[in-house]
Amino acid sequence: MLRFLTIACVGLCASAVSAGDQSRLMPVDLQPRGVVRPADRATLAIEFSATVRRIAFREGETFRKGETLIEFDCRKQKAEFDSASAQHREMQLTLDNNIYLRRRGAIGNYEIEVSRARVAKAAADAEALKLRLEQCHIEAPFPGSVVELGVQQYDMPAPGKPFLKIIKSGSPEIELIVPSNWLVWLRIGDEFDFSIEETAKSYPATIKRIATEVDPVSQTVKIFGALEHAEGVLAGMSGTAKFRNVGG
Repeated sequence: MLRFLTIACVGLCASAVSAGDQSRLMPVDLQPRGVVRPADRATLAIEFSATVRRIAFREGETFRKGETLIEFDCRKQKAEFDSASAQHREMQLTLDNNIYLRRRGAIGNYEIEVSRARVAKAAADAEALKLRLEQCHIEAPFPGSVVELGVQQYDMPAPGKPFLKIIKSGSPEIELIVPSNWLVWLRIGDEFDFSIEETAKSYPATIKRIATEVDPVSQTVKIFGALEHAEGVLAGMSGTAKFRNVGG
């Protein structure tokens, strides 16, 4: 009888510990806060000094992919490219002439190799300036809108300093920070409702990514959701998420 009672006690204690562990795994706050993020974003700069000639789009305006956002006055850079191209042509003519002379035994292989090296250098210099010229017209990498514009016409932005911030149009995503112990039940594809304060509306959403690192201090993890039916929703809006199948 005593043995039976001991076994029963052990069984009950084990069940209590298991239930306690399970309760710790379940979330306490079922409505974590989140922020709406754009589908994609870019911060643009220019690598050299040039004056802004034309600004095609201002803050809040939308654009299509490939449209010119800002145009710079690059007459100096164009002249440098023309000079480099002419030098490349000169080096190529010298090489062609040396090859002709070599066939007739007038010069040796050394002169040929030197000429080839000079042609390669001139070609590389011209190509570098050509790539620089492409920055004179900053084109939109995707359809979207201007979020922040840090220059005006006739300004000369500092090389390498960002002056234009754009975001991609389309369905935005939600960034949430949730307890890391949610990972025992949270899965990509789980559905939830996101209530946005600024619009006073709730929107259906689905988890599309889960961060691969847990913050060791706060014991939290980032998750990202795809927002559906996002008309009127802007990046930067915030709200709370309510999951439909908690612990499922």
